[in-house]
Amino acid sequence: MKVVGKILLGIIGSIYLVIVVFLTACLLNYNDYNVTQFSRDTLIIIGKDAIGDYQEGDLVVVYRNLNKDINAGDYVFFYNTTSKENVISYAKVELAEQVTSTETTFTIEGGYKLSSEYIIGKDSTAKTYHKVGKVLSILESRWGFLMFVIFPVLLVFMYEIYAFIMELKESKK
Repeated sequence: MKVVGKILLGIIGSIYLVIVVFLTACLLNYNDYNVTQFSRDTLIIIGKDAIGDYQEGDLVVVYRNLNKDINAGDYVFFYNTTSKENVISYAKVELAEQVTSTETTFTIEGGYKLSSEYIIGKDSTAKTYHKVGKVLSILESRWGFLMFVIFPVLLVFMYEIYAFIMELKESKK
């Protein structure tokens, strides 16, 4: 019975460690818009304002497409910085104009012009994970990180100090 308990504890500990490492990597890879970005993949958590076919709590992993891969008629995710907040928006591209070899200006629904710098990626290359975004947003929050990562690590640290003190007392006897 003790062997099964140790194996189960090891499995749970390993899963916890993987989640903590992934969560820490997400928080360390925030871009200028406070969104997790790994190389060319951006993790978008759909909030209360549902976007397109996406529902609240969905995690959308958007691949950053090259400017030449985005054409009129494509739906794109982009950083909307018109207000003081950084908001992720979703719209249809009406026109793509090549300005330089590295810069393209996109005209999106409503006639708004958008620099390619603000484009996250196309809808067609995105992968959706339903309801995973809600969990990730809780874990990435200050309180979630505190309760799921910092507090358990603090408890283990305190236990180790206690065990060390008990070991010292035993060795003195």
